[in-house]
Amino acid sequence: MFSLTHNATLAQSEEANQSLNLEKNIDDSLAILQDLELGLDINVKFSGTESFEYTRAMCIFDIFGIRLLHGWLVDPQEREIYEIVRDLSYNQIVDRLIDRTAAKSSEENKSENNDLFLMQEFLDSTASQLTYFGLVELYQTMKPNELAILFRNNHFSTVFKSSLDNRLYSLVTDAGFATRPDVVWETLSTVDNNEQFCDANFHIYNESRGVDSSASSVNDKQKDQE
Repeated sequence: MFSLTHNATLAQSEEANQSLNLEKNIDDSLAILQDLELGLDINVKFSGTESFEYTRAMCIFDIFGIRLLHGWLVDPQEREIYEIVRDLSYNQIVDRLIDRTAAKSSEENKSENNDLFLMQEFLDSTASQLTYFGLVELYQTMKPNELAILFRNNHFSTVFKSSLDNRLYSLVTDAGFATRPDVVWETLSTVDNNEQFCDANFHIYNESRGVDSSASSVNDKQKDQE
């Protein structure tokens, strides 16, 4: 009897905590809605596709049950830079680069300067905020038919993993395509934006002929090329 009462009390306490957390998240979300036009305070961490410094802005994604992802990851095979940045956030790296001091002769400062050089090199070489390793991780992280929000190039985009070919697509939001119903999605398969447009059914768009009905997906087109 005591065990049943104890379990019921714990359950009620857990429900109460969840309710309070939900209420707080809703309050926080309403408080920052007016700031959405200016952007959200997002600080990427380089250790995983869902790694971000927690800020009040993150609660919006929790409320709607949508995952916020990024592909700005360092490849573990690049051991030297991986060991330096894997536990850091973007803001932490920038702060260290800003606060760098003049090089001195001590071995400690030589090591620090080398770390700073590698940090700057990493940021410069991944200016698109997406790495090949990060792209692979996104493909492995997302489930078929899942919608998520991708943070890249300091912008948010809607991404979808199609169960037809297990490929990722990014929703086209450029105003230039507002009157083009045959351009809805864009493939997400490279880090250099060399992508293809698709219609709502993920048929590849051919600029000279419109939608290429002979290629039902990116996967089909790649098979033809092979």
